[in-house]
Amino acid sequence: SLDWARSAFADRSWAAREAAATVLGDANGSEPLRLLSALLRDGNGKVRQSAARALGRRAEPEALLTLRSAYADSDSDVRKESLRATERLVVALQLAKRGQVGPV
Repeated sequence: SLDWARSAFADRSWAAREAAATVLGDANGSEPLRLLSALLRDGNGKVRQSAARALGRRAEPEALLTLRSAYADSDSDVRKESLRATERLVVALQLAKRGQVGPV
């Protein structure tokens, strides 16, 4: 739930923050997008990677803009995940524009 993700967002455990990113990827509204943006700047690469993956599941243009910040991440796995997430997101947005539904 969004309430749980809010509390896990500030947890000292990177695993809790990573799980929060996963939950936030499926939550609606602008707050999850804001929190995912912050998680892209987390000190742990696994958390940043999970945040990028979660943003790729949010079929909204704002997620694309947010993902751009991860393209220059110091961790190559985060950079790769942000590019994969961008590809998934672009396809989902194109399908949505045509009125089709596809996997994100």
